[in-house]
Amino acid sequence: MSLLGVDIGTGGLKVMAIEADSGRSLAIAFREYSETRPRPGWVELSGDFVWGAFIEAVGEVNHQPSVQADPVSAMSFSISCDEIVPLDKKMRALANGIVSADIRGAELLPRIRERIDELQLFRTTGVPLHSMFPLVRLVWYQQNQPEVLREAAKFLGWGDLIVWRLGLPAVTDFSNAARWMAFNIREGHWAGELFEALDLPMDILPEPRLSASPIGEVPAAMRDKLGFQRPVTVVTGAIDQICAAIGGGIRQPGDAVVGTGTWEVLTTLVKDPPTDATSLRRGFAYSNFVTAGEFIGMAANSSGGALLRWFRDEFGQLERATADLTGQDVYPLLLAEMPADPTGILVLPHFQGSHNPWMDPLSRSAVLGMTWQTTRGAFLRALLEGMTYELRANIEGLAEAGSEFSVLRNTGGGSRSAAWCQMKADILNLAIETVDLPEAGCLAAAILAGVGTGIYPSFVEPQTRFVHPAARYEPNPAMRSRYDALFATYKQVYPAVSPVTHQL
Repeated sequence: MSLLGVDIGTGGLKVMAIEADSGRSLAIAFREYSETRPRPGWVELSGDFVWGAFIEAVGEVNHQPSVQADPVSAMSFSISCDEIVPLDKKMRALANGIVSADIRGAELLPRIRERIDELQLFRTTGVPLHSMFPLVRLVWYQQNQPEVLREAAKFLGWGDLIVWRLGLPAVTDFSNAARWMAFNIREGHWAGELFEALDLPMDILPEPRLSASPIGEVPAAMRDKLGFQRPVTVVTGAIDQICAAIGGGIRQPGDAVVGTGTWEVLTTLVKDPPTDATSLRRGFAYSNFVTAGEFIGMAANSSGGALLRWFRDEFGQLERATADLTGQDVYPLLLAEMPADPTGILVLPHFQGSHNPWMDPLSRSAVLGMTWQTTRGAFLRALLEGMTYELRANIEGLAEAGSEFSVLRNTGGGSRSAAWCQMKADILNLAIETVDLPEAGCLAAAILAGVGTGIYPSFVEPQTRFVHPAARYEPNPAMRSRYDALFATYKQVYPAVSPVTHQL
């Protein structure tokens, strides 16, 4: 039998069927979709786009001969978190989903602070007060579009939306619930006191269950529409960064994985989330892991692969045309232009505000140090250096919070570039390892489907068999001293330019 992993991102949806015994990929399908920006600072994604991509991609995989010969028996999800869609009783979207990079709601944070103790919020939910979390979006609807809040039967994330439209109960997993800024991560239930304090209803919420919990079987009519050949059990998944971490080999406290997808997110397994005021100021977010009683800490940078895609679209038209004609991947063509040495250009990569380490949704990007001699390739390298400086700042903060590591696993599209991985090793002064998996998130989701249906005893058993290091990049001592000096200067950029960018 085969298992299906569905990876739902903000830039596209990917589906992969794996052979349960070996973890071998049987078929993969991808559908790209686009966010919309109807106003400055607003970023939205249509729930209908996500649902349509799911229908098409699952149908494509199920019609492949390899999957026809080994039909899918269960599926689960790797889900881009922090995003919700309001739906009426007939499952129709009342508005587009508000994407995590959207900065609306930032103006409401002072009002929320008046009603909720910020430190107690962190101790209960594991996350700091920030506008990207769905609880703040609900307050935004309450203040700006109350009719949507009145008419909504449910507010659901991407995975919950698909589960509900499949004809199953509106269920989410603990890790996605934890990203609402409204979930008691230690007790495993919605924090009702927060909804009461903010005068928000609770019947609009999905039911939270532990990851790898069976939800139900896909109804027959929907099963036929999707091309499934046998009854299929739907199992709760996890947020995309947890799935990327599982696909990267995370399994015990101290392990760390950086997933370089649309966002770049550092994930480490921790024994118990901190509850002190210093940890709150650092802005790191803590969430339930896929096994009961375990947690992960995360530091997020919204300028991950999204920034590389922006460069591709704005400056790489020739390479895109060449890639289309020759069937090549466009990104190696672009990255090949990068110089081998540090650029000396400092880029604050806050194209969509800052999450960690600065926690400033109103921050904006800045570029310092360009000259007439700056080439397109040097500018691209400077963009990637800026993202990696942010990652180093986050690693230093996690070390101060008690999470230290000497090896960092890198997953996602960014891990396929040897030049980018070596740059990470040099700037971070850490060994960077990649894994021999093309789609870590899809594989992890498929593993959770297998755990939820009893095929695997836990995620560790198949992970141990399926996930292996592919390449290792050691820091270059000659580069380290140069990057140490540049990083020391980089840490001065945000404090220096933020007053100006706030005025902009």
